Amino acid sequence: MKILLVSLSNHYTFQETIYTLKEEMSKSTNFEVHTLGSNKMRYTLQKYDSRTNHIFNVPSKTGISIKMLDYFELSRIISNIKKIDPDYIMFFSSHIWNIPIMKKFKGKNIHIIHDVIPHVGDKNYTSVKMYNKYMSRISDFIVVHTRIFINLFSQMYKYPLEKIFYFNLTRKQIDYSSYNESNKILFFGRINKYKGIDFLIDIIPHLNDYQFIVAGKPNKDSYDEINILKAFPNVTIIDSYIDEKMMEKLFLESELVILPYKSATQSGVIIDAYKYSRPVVCFAVGGLVEQVNNETGFLIEDGNKEMFINKIRYYMSLAREEKETYAHSAYNFGLKKYSLESNVSLISNILMDIQIQQNGIKL
Repeated sequence: MKILLVSLSNHYTFQETIYTLKEEMSKSTNFEVHTLGSNKMRYTLQKYDSRTNHIFNVPSKTGISIKMLDYFELSRIISNIKKIDPDYIMFFSSHIWNIPIMKKFKGKNIHIIHDVIPHVGDKNYTSVKMYNKYMSRISDFIVVHTRIFINLFSQMYKYPLEKIFYFNLTRKQIDYSSYNESNKILFFGRINKYKGIDFLIDIIPHLNDYQFIVAGKPNKDSYDEINILKAFPNVTIIDSYIDEKMMEKLFLESELVILPYKSATQSGVIIDAYKYSRPVVCFAVGGLVEQVNNETGFLIEDGNKEMFINKIRYYMSLAREEKETYAHSAYNFGLKKYSLESNVSLISNILMDIQIQQNGIKL
């Protein structure tokens, strides 16, 4: 079976996903795997093969831009896909050019939806909702990354339940990272209102014994909160793009990762925390309830800041051996649920189910 993995995003995580999945899926004789992506590379591709890694000059953003009107480059992409002649095309990120590609290759499209419920208060709320609604009209099949959103997507967008599938977010795993008693706590990722940046302002003054690292590029509507946090003596702000080497350094230097989110479909930050053997503290919102248990960290009642503070204090006061137990549990949970191997198995099953639906033919 010939599969094309597509992400036209210049976001590191999406690029990592399609290239590492290609590498893992290609180990199976059942698949011939190709990728289609942006030439604006942030992920370091270890094994580039021009026959199967197809890179184009695409618009950087999903919104309106002059580059979006580059019909010549879009035509080159469509022509390239025709030459590949994939059985299925899997779209891993939203992009305006996904729409003409999907219309051209009707019957082959599988689109992953990351935010089934757009984040209230986020500047992209309306555009995400419109994109999801349009994808529900033109996509042949839908994939979500959290089981609880299968029925919800079907209900919200009137999409056939039997055409919605699930597999986890995925990461290429590394060996267990030894625990580091650094007294540092990490808040990582793009900084938006819905990620509870205002909660940090309330939480951190009660935790002056610990050092907080707030790392990620803020949206414009979060600048005021970032400026307040910069004045706290126990906070270090890194408010710029963070490459993969810096990301690894930040996780390994921290003892604990916190996510005081107000809403979430799922979190890649949790998966990265587990990858680097770091437990998490988060509010029990959205799909996070499927990602965290009492062995990998702490799920806090939504909005209960006092309990959030207490759990941070509790964890940071544990003996090293007890912290190591949490760290091992987080790593092993991530290895089992989010590894490439486990997700390739899920993807194989999805493709088999889709083939059965379409024509009764198995892999």
